[in-house]
Amino acid sequence: MLGLAARGIAVRPRRIEGWSVQGLGPLAGIAPAQRVEHFAVLSRLSASGRSADVAAIRMAARGFACPRVSEAIRRELGIDDAEAVSDLPNVDVSTAPSGDPGFAELEEAAFELERDLEQMPGPFARLFGSLQANAARQARGLDETGEAVFHSGLVNLLCALVGDGMYDPRFFVAIMGDDPKSVEPRLMEDLNGLCESFSLKGMLDAYFSVPPELIAWTAPRLRPMVMAMVGDGDSGSTHDDELDWLSVTYSPVAVYSARIIWTYERANAARAVASLGAARSTWDDSRGSDHGAR
Repeated sequence: MLGLAARGIAVRPRRIEGWSVQGLGPLAGIAPAQRVEHFAVLSRLSASGRSADVAAIRMAARGFACPRVSEAIRRELGIDDAEAVSDLPNVDVSTAPSGDPGFAELEEAAFELERDLEQMPGPFARLFGSLQANAARQARGLDETGEAVFHSGLVNLLCALVGDGMYDPRFFVAIMGDDPKSVEPRLMEDLNGLCESFSLKGMLDAYFSVPPELIAWTAPRLRPMVMAMVGDGDSGSTHDDELDWLSVTYSPVAVYSARIIWTYERANAARAVASLGAARSTWDDSRGSDHGAR
């Protein structure tokens, strides 16, 4: 490719062809200059012997989309069956007696997550370690142990994922690193309102429906947030790989979450407009009555 040669990058045509066959090439329809930039970055990231899935994820972390990235993410997370997503059971975790078995099921799932932390992939273990550290820091303010705060935070998160909202958002706020006492009650209500719109099915479906170009657009913007959550850590390629992995594998969920937030805020705005309209109508009626009385 002439553009690469002009940059002093020596890549054989057969290697470029191989990248395209593996699904690592650029998406169809992009400008020639962007194609050159894509292959220039890929030539640095696609080392001999490195997994093509890893290369696709590292490319997306830098804003370069390739056809392989969606499947690469699903393979990394073990999400491999779109039909299984639609067959997920509904879990009742309501405050009614009917919700007791479902809540117990989520409690056990949280305990299982805690037991399996050491078996998780490195980046996830690092992320959960940060959540545990946050829980320990916020425990005194909640008059609980760090372990209890972390467990309750996980259960609240799981409640949100099944679409029934959180039973006590303070614990979720705590594991995310914020002081629950500093969060206004209205914000807590909004957080719970948002969580009621979430569903595990919707979140998993995002891994099949969010297109590669949106993943590649989201991941670099998500990276600073991921870094803030897991800490800067030691510099080096291993840590950079973990940040790449987390920001890309979480991007479909971030897109899904943004859509939920946008829909929620639009609904709130519509309610506010309707409320203002009703108030204006009442005020106009009252003025009409006043004039009639005169």
